[in-house]
Amino acid sequence: MTQMKPQPMFRLQKQGQAPLNLANVAPVSIPATNTTFGYARSGKCSSHGHPGYKRSSNSQAQWIIPTRHAQNVDNLNRSTTYAHRPTFSSLTSLHSTTMRKNLNILGKAAESERQHRYFFGATSAERQAMRYRSNAGELAKLYPNVYARQSYLESLSPRERSMHLIRTLQLMHPHWQFACLSAAAVYGFEYPYALDAHSPVFIATTWSKNQHHAARLERIHIADPPMTIRDGIRVTTPERTLADCVHHYSFVQSLGMFDSALRQGVTTFENIRTTLPSLDKKDAATVMNALRYADPASENGGESLCRATIIEAGFAVPRLQQEFVDPYSPTSHYRVDFFWPLRDGRKVILEYDGMEKYTNPTMTQNHSTRSVVHDERHRESVLSRFATVIRTDYREVLARQPLINKLAQAGIPPAEIHL
Repeated sequence: MTQMKPQPMFRLQKQGQAPLNLANVAPVSIPATNTTFGYARSGKCSSHGHPGYKRSSNSQAQWIIPTRHAQNVDNLNRSTTYAHRPTFSSLTSLHSTTMRKNLNILGKAAESERQHRYFFGATSAERQAMRYRSNAGELAKLYPNVYARQSYLESLSPRERSMHLIRTLQLMHPHWQFACLSAAAVYGFEYPYALDAHSPVFIATTWSKNQHHAARLERIHIADPPMTIRDGIRVTTPERTLADCVHHYSFVQSLGMFDSALRQGVTTFENIRTTLPSLDKKDAATVMNALRYADPASENGGESLCRATIIEAGFAVPRLQQEFVDPYSPTSHYRVDFFWPLRDGRKVILEYDGMEKYTNPTMTQNHSTRSVVHDERHRESVLSRFATVIRTDYREVLARQPLINKLAQAGIPPAEIHL
């Protein structure tokens, strides 16, 4: 009687197909109670004489399968027993399994984008699938287990990226309370966009600030953090937020936050002063210095940055939004960004040219760029009748020296009180 030879539990290719290229396959182990029928497509089996197969040498059944499916097979059923080994039909369904995972990720991405946030994996299978697609360059990883589609991420401004991450982390960690620059972003305080790209996420904590945390997370130790909710996000109060910001960032970077907070009406000079007793002596002095120069009349963050640079460079503090009347057209009124009345009777006007002046519909009144440029030239010709007009922009403010040279040539005197 001829002894029947055991057959492998599944085949890796159909009859008539070319043999597998072993350079493109990888071993996958599936736990089993009996390894008699576990084979690897390599060499000959010494125990059964089957050409092209050999018995597994360990306590697990092993198969060689294409590398692109190896991870999926390993996830099919980690508790697979002798009676429930994967079949060829199981392997042929791997593509559809991957597609279901991809559709799940795409659904999460679409939902998160509608809610102006990123998405994250809620299960180990989702996290693994997202990591795989991130490594393949299909997804951008913004934080541990936080992802976005590359094309969507590229459409966001630096401030929008910060807010997307904050909304996502609040959903993942409902007990977190955001502080410092993160809270400033939630309030809509104005500060240089560069800070969004290089700053961590700040949260308030009563624990030790030296505890382990993610690379992009910084904890601020506050014994009793004052808390409020803004747009569904837990944040420190405006006053505490400003105090933390001026502690972590320079005067030039943080003055715009004070200006915008006062302009928006979310706090007052007096309310900010109430935080001083809770701060150490150095931090309290830093807050008082920012309050000395804060001015709600500053219309935007660019003007605040420019004014802070002027003050830090040691020049006299200018007046803001001074209004002038055209002597030849009494109905025409012009407000200027910065104005200095000098002791010798001369007047100097500094205009800050931000891109919003030419692109923001609320500032251009929906006029074309060419029309706005023409109006600006006419405006400058009127103002130059009774004052020296100088202009600057963000690039010069950032470089500092070009702005300093222009102010010095115009005769702007030094400040009586220096920083």
